[in-house]
Amino acid sequence: MERTKPSENGLLTEHRRACLDVNVSPASLERALRIIDAVIGGFEAEGFAVAVERDVNTSTYALIKGEKICFSMSEDYQRIDHILTQEEEAKKKARPYWEIKKYDYHPTGELSLRIENSGTCGYRKTWSDSKTGKIEDKVGKFIGGAILVAHVLKTERQKGEENRRKWEEEHLQREEEDKRIAEEKTRLQELEATNGVLGEKRTAKGLHPSS
Repeated sequence: MERTKPSENGLLTEHRRACLDVNVSPASLERALRIIDAVIGGFEAEGFAVAVERDVNTSTYALIKGEKICFSMSEDYQRIDHILTQEEEAKKKARPYWEIKKYDYHPTGELSLRIENSGTCGYRKTWSDSKTGKIEDKVGKFIGGAILVAHVLKTERQKGEENRRKWEEEHLQREEEDKRIAEEKTRLQELEATNGVLGEKRTAKGLHPSS
């Protein structure tokens, strides 16, 4: 993280290797890592492992009750319109089509811990620096919130699996019923065909079909 150059918004974002999901300015990095260390320690104290997974994007997660609860830390920033410097004004006059950045970004030093899992509307997933206290004092609440989200996700997953199991059973029963009906229809057609042949033979012998 220390060797990473800040992106346009002034935050460090490391995607080249499996790394903690931390997006903060260089000035806030040391504090952010202390907080993340406390979060990891808190999860591990509860018996939940923490790992980094790199798929499409790098993600940090705690494995809670069989559920991967992804979390991140980020720093807020302000975006303001860029005011041209004298040098940029001169370049703009010399090269009218020269592209100049439109905005300047200023990290605020205010950090947030977030649970990244979707599908948990109505449950708190963000804890931030605020007038009520710093994140350092909210690590325990964050961990509790993550455990709650894991419980909700696990319950919903189990419900989904149960509904899928019932649907598969009902689908199999419908298939078996359709198969039974098809077999009955085939036997009936074969029986009708057999009776038709017998009737023709009796008629050929001069007998009435019902004899």
